[in-house]
Amino acid sequence: MLRMMAFDLGASNYRAVTGLFNGSKLQVKEQLRHRNTVVQKNGHYRWNTESIFGNLRGAIEEVSSIEGEVSSIAIDSWGADFGLIDEKGVLLGEPIAHRDKLAKESASWFEREITRPELYEITGGSVPSMSTICVLHGLMKKDAKLVSRAKSLLLMPDLISFFFDGEVFNEYTITSTSRLLGAKSRNWDFDLIRRLGFEEELFGDLVQPGFVSGRLKKDLRTISGLQKTQVIRTLSHDTAAAVSTIPLRKGQVYISSGTWSVMGVVLEQPILSNDAMYCEFENEGMPEGKIRFLRNIPGLFMQSECLKSWKEDGLEIDLKALDAKVEQLMPGPSMIYPEYHSFVEYGNMPEKIREFCRTTNQTVPESPAELLATVNKGMAMEYRKTIEDLERITGNAIDSIYIVGGGVNNKPLCQLAANITGKQVTTGFSEASSVGNLLMQAQTHGEISGLVQISDVARASFPVKQYTPEIVPGIDDDFQQYLTLRCNNYQ
Repeated sequence: MLRMMAFDLGASNYRAVTGLFNGSKLQVKEQLRHRNTVVQKNGHYRWNTESIFGNLRGAIEEVSSIEGEVSSIAIDSWGADFGLIDEKGVLLGEPIAHRDKLAKESASWFEREITRPELYEITGGSVPSMSTICVLHGLMKKDAKLVSRAKSLLLMPDLISFFFDGEVFNEYTITSTSRLLGAKSRNWDFDLIRRLGFEEELFGDLVQPGFVSGRLKKDLRTISGLQKTQVIRTLSHDTAAAVSTIPLRKGQVYISSGTWSVMGVVLEQPILSNDAMYCEFENEGMPEGKIRFLRNIPGLFMQSECLKSWKEDGLEIDLKALDAKVEQLMPGPSMIYPEYHSFVEYGNMPEKIREFCRTTNQTVPESPAELLATVNKGMAMEYRKTIEDLERITGNAIDSIYIVGGGVNNKPLCQLAANITGKQVTTGFSEASSVGNLLMQAQTHGEISGLVQISDVARASFPVKQYTPEIVPGIDDDFQQYLTLRCNNYQ
């Protein structure tokens, strides 16, 4: 039986998962779950990649010593964030988080360099302040000497893979989040890179999902069970990995529900229209030449920040019991606009939600249940708006939603999504990114072939749950109110 390991890095926690594949079904076992938080150092929010790598290394050593040979490992993560490596393979400082002020401060620079329509025509995406481009420019402005020493730019999964095998490669799906690839060419757009003042040599060889980049470094190969372990560049963007587990069906929209609710459809070709641009859809990479046409909607980050604030205040929260209270309040009197600027920033989320409701003349939520009900309603309303936009832009009617990721455990939100959109909701596996990661590894080992078979195996291996829309009086009026709220607070 094939034994593999997936390292799934999220912005709030990261996991090491073992996968056993018998040719038809995948069994998974979580070996490690560790909270992932940014640390403040030298005035900036940074990722402690040394600690992440150390914990992941410990997990693979433990698995190999107890369970035996590990055929391969692969890493997936969120997009945008990166590390810089010098010619000796040394990391030039901990990676700066995309929510850091350094990125935000570079947004006005970028707008002077290239127009939004021009960028969208080239890359199929926009560049918000939280982007690879803005962080890199901010670094150049802050410490040009440090950036000049860099030999390679590696996004997070490629950086952690480099720590394991010492090989420098850029995997396609994660690199497509950088907004430096051509939407049509599916490769680095060096004309754009030069225009933005970046050094071409930072952007190295692009490889497709399933590429074997090497074996573990010598010090790891001395450990029993790791002598032959391959390092595979999997579907390295966690959303691409998660979406690969969803059956491809016309009329179905996906939501990869985690820190962000990434919502969209899988297409054969990018859509580069003005309508798509102004509705803030992005074109990102998938295997087999396909495109994830999507919107990034702020997601469980808001819940996570609420939980953090309550913990700091000494309030013990049982999330399962809290969700039961939230369910009783659905749909609730108030709602947020999830993309309001303060909701994507760290710190004191409960008060930010209350202040938003005060300034928009809504009932102010006080209890934890009221606060989360307010968040859920705003998110579900944004799902409905996104579906309307997708139907108009693609020309295809949408009849169902398929949700994967941590948000499948948020049952009140899943039911509310069905109620507010009027669409049937199916939820898959909460750790879908790990599953997609592992099944791409299985494909590399020759066990399965193609996206259709990956989703078939995922569906056969893990149960799904259905949420049928319930009639909620007044919900259409609430949606019209949401559209007004959205328009008045659009950033």
